[in-house]
Formats: sequence, C-alpha cells, structure tokens
Amino acid sequence: MSGSEAPRRPEKGAVVVELDIYGSDIDFAGVVSNTVYLRWSEIWRTEFLARLGLTLTEMVRTGLLPTVVRHEVNYRRSMRLGQRVRMEGWVEAIGNSSVSLWLEMRDAGTDELACENRQVIVMVDGKTGESTPIPSGYREKLAAMRQGGPAPL
Repeated sequence: MSGSEAPRRPEKGAVVVELDIYGSDIDFAGVVSNTVYLRWSEIWRTEFLARLGLTLTEMVRTGLLPTVVRHEVNYRRSMRLGQRVRMEGWVEAIGNSSVSLWLEMRDAGTDELACENRQVIVMVDGKTGESTPIPSGYREKLAAMRQGGPAPL
C-alpha cells in the first residue's frame, strides 16, 4: 500500500462483517472476481458508517455524504466458492474532513489473508458538493475507535 505496512490492528474498535461466497462472486477461473472485493468493501463500509450513526437514512436526512476518494487494494490470496469471508477493518487516521480506513478480508475458516485495502472517505455536504469538516459527534466516535475503544452501537 504505497510502500507502507498494514496499520496496527486495535484490540477493540474494529468492525467485523462476515459473508458467504456465492456462485455470482466467482469469475471464469473459479475464484472470487477482483470486482467482488470492491463490492464487499462497500458492504463493510456501509456497516462501519452505520455503527457511527451514519446510516443511509441519516445521510439522506442530514445531507452529510461520506464519499470515497481513494481506494488502494492488494490482492494476496484467491478465495473460492465454499469459503466464507471475514472482513475486519478499523480507523487508520482522521483528518479535518477525511477518514482513512484499513480493511482486511480473510478466509473465515483459516484466517488466511486474501485482500487488504485502504479507503479514504471525505465528508461532503450534499447540498454544495463541497467537503465539510467531520461533525464533532462523529469525530469523537471515530477517535474512540482509533484508540481501540469499543465500536459504537
């Protein structure tokens, strides 16, 4: 990931999501398609944001839109039909209007790393289309997660 190593995994504060691998996830070579890992990261990010209180309904209500501006992906090992993916991710860094997230996708049965990625999201004002500072309530929850505190419910 740009020459850097994976960030430290917090003892607490990580968001974990598990999914089955379906036939529609497999490409012609019999492995999970690279594009599926991007879809899975979207599913994980949606769950992560919901735990902060930024559900899709809340985004529509407030007009605060967490927008992906960067996505780095390293594919480490192929996954196949019959496996289950465990996604575990956490806050890597918090900026004024941005958050860097680290996500690892592993075989839930063997814990082997299949994919790792870094996602940078920027808070955008849905009315103006401009970046906006992270509201203090969300910033506090993000900071607690980054410090290894409990994941917000």
